[in-house]
Amino acid sequence: MREAIAHLPRRQAPRRDGLQRKPPLDARGEYSITIDCGCDGRIGCCSHRVLVHLVMVMIEQEQAQSNDFVFMALFARMDTVAMAAAVSLLFALALPGATAVLLLLGAPPGVPIGPNLSALGNILPGYSVTWLGSLIGAVWAGVIGAVAGFLIATFWNFAHIIFTGLSALSYPRQITPNGTASPKSASTDGHLLLSAAVRLNVCISALGVGLGLGLLLFLGTNLTVALSQRPGRYLNLLAVFMPGYSASVSGAWVGLLWGAIYGAISGGALAWLYAHSLGERLPALVMWDNASIRQLRPPLLHISSHALGIGLGAIAALQLVLATLWLVLRGTADESVHAKLLSYYLSGYTVTLQGSLLGGLELFLLVYLSSALVGETYNTVTRYRHEGEVE
Repeated sequence: MREAIAHLPRRQAPRRDGLQRKPPLDARGEYSITIDCGCDGRIGCCSHRVLVHLVMVMIEQEQAQSNDFVFMALFARMDTVAMAAAVSLLFALALPGATAVLLLLGAPPGVPIGPNLSALGNILPGYSVTWLGSLIGAVWAGVIGAVAGFLIATFWNFAHIIFTGLSALSYPRQITPNGTASPKSASTDGHLLLSAAVRLNVCISALGVGLGLGLLLFLGTNLTVALSQRPGRYLNLLAVFMPGYSASVSGAWVGLLWGAIYGAISGGALAWLYAHSLGERLPALVMWDNASIRQLRPPLLHISSHALGIGLGAIAALQLVLATLWLVLRGTADESVHAKLLSYYLSGYTVTLQGSLLGGLELFLLVYLSSALVGETYNTVTRYRHEGEVE
């Protein structure tokens, strides 16, 4: 009996990705375990029956714990402080960078530099298209980025808490007639969990970005109407892409609808591209801190900068191409003065189909590098904040 128990597979600790090692599969896709209790395989042997029961219990426990680890990894939480720091850094570098480009390019004598970008001074006190103004703008942009990053992470975590709780309550476990878990269902459950998590993240991203963009446009329109003497100077340009929109109280509701639609499509597409870029590696991109190991809450999310850059870059480039194509089809390409201003930052861009493709390629590279900055900053701050407790 002791010799037989000694041959039983030992319980494995969770790997870094939270998954469990399992016994090998046989040709039928079932777990193959050899038990030698010295009874020549007689079914009536008492020790044989006990060992079989012990093995099945161990397999059931390993499968349940493995699926639980996968389940938590797929619904990892964001570090709110790290996300706030990452987005804040991006914004704080973006606005001074855009200002510096205009200052270096200059303008003809008597012509002000960056009159359109200078309009940000209406909402960012002290900002102007000057070297000193760029520093003041960097501070304001950093504060706005920190708030935006914090809200992004907070919404992500809150939405996952709600949906994870509902999923846990309805998560099915396949049980055989004798009361034990079916070994053959382990890999199937893993794929089902992965597919369900991807669909859930797509829905959450679509909902979050849609609501965020819609509310931003709604509030921005109402604030502009209330505070600006010329509320439609820039916002009315959106009517080209949002039929029915105008810088007015009634137009703000139309903007809310269009913003929600555009945001939902963009957010859902980003989540889908991100998940499919990672594939089966998605559950491994987490950080297990002390609380996660005790299974009190999901692990910390680890961002793949490459996958994020691919997703955001592709969406941004596609939107630029489609927007330019729409201007060309409308016959207003030559009149699109503000669209031509993009050539200051995308040197190859013109309001033509060929120019949109070249500008889209440049925009893809720019967004990819920005996404890499956000991803690496987030991961670095997360590791620093949880140093000594991350497994």
